[in-house]
Amino acid sequence: MKTIKSSEEISAILKQGTFFKAPYFFLIVHGSQHIGCTQARVAYIAGKKNGNAVWRNAAKRRLRSLLKDSLSQSDYLARNFTLDMIIMARKPLLTASYQTTLDAFENVLTRIVAAKDGKQKGAHVPQTSK
Repeated sequence: MKTIKSSEEISAILKQGTFFKAPYFFLIVHGSQHIGCTQARVAYIAGKKNGNAVWRNAAKRRLRSLLKDSLSQSDYLARNFTLDMIIMARKPLLTASYQTTLDAFENVLTRIVAAKDGKQKGAHVPQTSK
């Protein structure tokens, strides 16, 4: 899985993406429009207001682990997941047990797959001003 590093691409995904909220993180997904992209791309964000550098690094490690474990457990997701995605850590991410956060992550991934087929409750698509 490739990492999105460009702040312009992250800003575009934040503006145009679909938001999925969970108690421990936010997921923002957008259809991959990167030229030549055949796999999912992801950016991990842990804001400064949530904690110091140690907290932010631990939060990003946990987010990477959650994504890796979720995709390895679901063969369907691993083969069909070609979206650009931003995962934003929330404050309670590190205080909850790993299994609890993994269950929440898999629940959100299931909602993302359901939303790809049509509109689904729980997904928020931001309105763009014209």
